[in-house]
Amino acid sequence: MISSARPLFVLRNRSSFALLLFHAIFSHLRILSSDSRSKVLLISSSSPLASPLPRAPFAVSFRSIAWNVLHLVPNSLLFQNIPDDKMPQKYELVYFDIRGLAEMIRLLCADSGIPLVEKRIKTDEEWTKIKKNFVYGQVPCLKDDDVHIVQTGAIIRHLARKHNLYGRDEDDQCHADMFFEGIRDLHSKYTDLIYNNYDTPGKKDAFLASTLPTALGQLEKLFVSRQNGDHFVLGDKICFVDYALFEELDIMLILDRTTLDNSPALRAFHQRMNQRPSLKAYLDKRAADCVKVNWNNKQ
Repeated sequence: MISSARPLFVLRNRSSFALLLFHAIFSHLRILSSDSRSKVLLISSSSPLASPLPRAPFAVSFRSIAWNVLHLVPNSLLFQNIPDDKMPQKYELVYFDIRGLAEMIRLLCADSGIPLVEKRIKTDEEWTKIKKNFVYGQVPCLKDDDVHIVQTGAIIRHLARKHNLYGRDEDDQCHADMFFEGIRDLHSKYTDLIYNNYDTPGKKDAFLASTLPTALGQLEKLFVSRQNGDHFVLGDKICFVDYALFEELDIMLILDRTTLDNSPALRAFHQRMNQRPSLKAYLDKRAADCVKVNWNNKQ
């Protein structure tokens, strides 16, 4: 039974999967279960030959090279759902009780079914007490076992690499990074408005009249460069940048509900993302909890 198994480790590339599968077959490792939907395979062994392998649990991506050997394994062992308690450990996210810089991370986890435990900072006094515990004195901070990661971009890329949300190849990754940095440029200008100039006469109007349309025009052009913008940032496969883009568009619509009137591809993308079942459930709960966008209540 799976509950008595000692799973081994985490892998996510074609060559490692094939080598591991051959090792399993020829070294008397016992393949316990896999899930074709979540792309997970569990194995264990009482054989001493398995002892040099790293620790568990492990997930592997099914790729073409793997299918060349999968026929050697009985189907009854390959397509069983793995209980939730056998999936990878939960991450812990520390951030303020706002959407802010952490919301794209929450969206990614909610939509992808990645377990996430949250520690939400609710007061300035609470933050002052714990601020010294974080590199750069900043949050969000993601705790992944003994690894503590700060900086939003580092966190979301870490999750993307671990959960196959970073594209298919280096070209995809380059495109994703380029798009992500464009979103962050816009967000930097947005936060400057929100925290420094929101009540300064003319600043919000200038942002809406010039800064925002220029940035959205650039993002729209880049978005339609992949499959005419009919799906996601990278085309037909969702990636971490889609969650950053969705959140950025969402907060801009709060700032001005006509924001996307001249960006049809981005508007359609925002509507599609809103209807993804897991994401919609998260968004409905967020609305019910009345989570504010920014710490100073400006939006």
